[in-house]
Amino acid sequence: MSMIQSVVKKSLEYVEGLFKDQVSSSTGSNFIREVSKEVQARRNNGEVIQDKEIYSNIILLIFASADTVELSIPNAIVSLLQFPIQKEIFLNQYEEVKENAVEELLRFSGPVRIISRFATSRIHVKDEIFIEKGDTIVLELPKINRDPTIFHEPNQLNLNRNIPQVIFLIYNSKKKKKEKNETN
Repeated sequence: MSMIQSVVKKSLEYVEGLFKDQVSSSTGSNFIREVSKEVQARRNNGEVIQDKEIYSNIILLIFASADTVELSIPNAIVSLLQFPIQKEIFLNQYEEVKENAVEELLRFSGPVRIISRFATSRIHVKDEIFIEKGDTIVLELPKINRDPTIFHEPNQLNLNRNIPQVIFLIYNSKKKKKEKNETN
């Protein structure tokens, strides 16, 4: 077994133990409990999800998020320095703008530039244009997040921007908050 294979195996074993401990613990990680609930719901609906897939994806999230966070902070600082008025708003009105500021800074200068996915089914785009099952879909996030049909003055940083939809990590915290509020 190579060193890389050994590290991967040990990482999977570690995450498996952590996952099982956290799921059975009432004080465990909210993230692990939410993953566990989602996996169980999908399994109940007949979806086949192997434990190894779960653990591999958790490892991916750990490593990917470390780089993403590490790169987000300097990008945000540079963006704020380029827009002095927004920097002053951030420094002096942080409590009022903090939620929008995170969304806007990720939209404006997010660390992820390109992501790719595989189509799991045939998708009708428009007219005679289809994405076939198995096709690779490549998203250039800066182009999407600077689309003038979605964002007014997309090349300007605006911490007070009402962000309708952002694709920076395929996550929109406003949507999650709305869903959370609807369930409470």
